[in-house]
Amino acid sequence: LLMVRADPLKQDSRRWNPLCYALGAGELATARTLLEETPASAQTQKVAAWGQAEALLESCEDSAGEELAAELQKAFGPGGFVEEPVPWQPNLDFQA
Repeated sequence: LLMVRADPLKQDSRRWNPLCYALGAGELATARTLLEETPASAQTQKVAAWGQAEALLESCEDSAGEELAAELQKAFGPGGFVEEPVPWQPNLDFQA
């Protein structure tokens, strides 16, 4: 997908983007690579994944097993590569 310049933000009727499909299939290395290779849109991709977190965890467990689902749960946690995105806030300390 990355080589053919597919849009990492494109969503289907379930509102799943490529990151969601990788996570839901238990392809955590693929998901991590997708985020690393598309840093400009990584936060937006994570927001979509967080909106589907419960479904992604269930799909991961169904398709890849409990062990990978537990790894995905950790990835969604603090310090994980799909950690909850921090909302954008203006830099109020800026001095001209």
